Amino acid sequence: MENNIISVIIVVVKRDKKYLKNCLISLEKSAYIANISLEIIIVANGTKLKKLSYLSSTYKILSNRQNLGFGNAVNKGMNQTNNKWCIILAPDTRIKLTTIQSLWRHTVDKKLAIIGPKIHYSDGKLDYSILPYTNLWTIFKEQFYLYKLFPSIFTSPFSNNILYEKTHEVDALASTFWMVKKNYFINVGGFDERFFLFHDDLDLCRRIRSSRYKIIFEPKASITHLGHKSVSNQIGGKLLADSYYIYLSKYYNTLYIFICIIILFIGSLFRFTYWFLLAKIYSYGKYKSENKVVFHLSFLVQCL
Repeated sequence: MENNIISVIIVVVKRDKKYLKNCLISLEKSAYIANISLEIIIVANGTKLKKLSYLSSTYKILSNRQNLGFGNAVNKGMNQTNNKWCIILAPDTRIKLTTIQSLWRHTVDKKLAIIGPKIHYSDGKLDYSILPYTNLWTIFKEQFYLYKLFPSIFTSPFSNNILYEKTHEVDALASTFWMVKKNYFINVGGFDERFFLFHDDLDLCRRIRSSRYKIIFEPKASITHLGHKSVSNQIGGKLLADSYYIYLSKYYNTLYIFICIIILFIGSLFRFTYWFLLAKIYSYGKYKSENKVVFHLSFLVQCL
């Protein structure tokens, strides 16, 4: 191997500190199987961390007094490493034993910038981590569930399970778990720090692809994602609305953005009404329904 050391950049906020230990232990086990050493860089974003005595890898903790957002924290972590390849991952993940081994074999490809694994939630359901570019058409399909109601007509990586059964190039991957080549990450400018959360990964992937670097999905590698533990539903709805506006503003004109926001507002209003009625009518699953109500209400208010 040209370099058998990988830097790991993991951003931790107060809400997901309790998941960190199991995440890092599973990561170390996977690295051991691949015969790869890890340099772990933990960015404590608006929180504090104690000594991590359970780790066998070298590590450092970078502390931000305030939560500066995911992209900002990753950029800071990336500046602390000189290794050729890095892993960016969420703390609420568990890495399967052969994951790093399956991903590492692709790093001989000189044009490869990002490679990501197949992701499942803890209940076994697929986490649709292959991302389409956000535009008027994809927003329309998603907000009116056309990709679910008529998947053979309105194709989407959010409903096409076949895409998750083969190794192939994609336009974008969710940053739940990335193995990324550092110099390509730096060459395209890293994460746009205007994004606090959401769409930051999509935006970076778009710039990666525009620079003619490769992004590959590898289903032979696998992780478990506990699922969106880092932010509350109230804050999450606001951040998602903000991220849509920032992303659309980077690539489209004012009229285009206005139409997209209208469609997003209508779609979220429908979801808010649905989950609100569900919470009122049924006691089963009420907590989940109430969370959805809070999320979409926050989204709607921010759109206004």
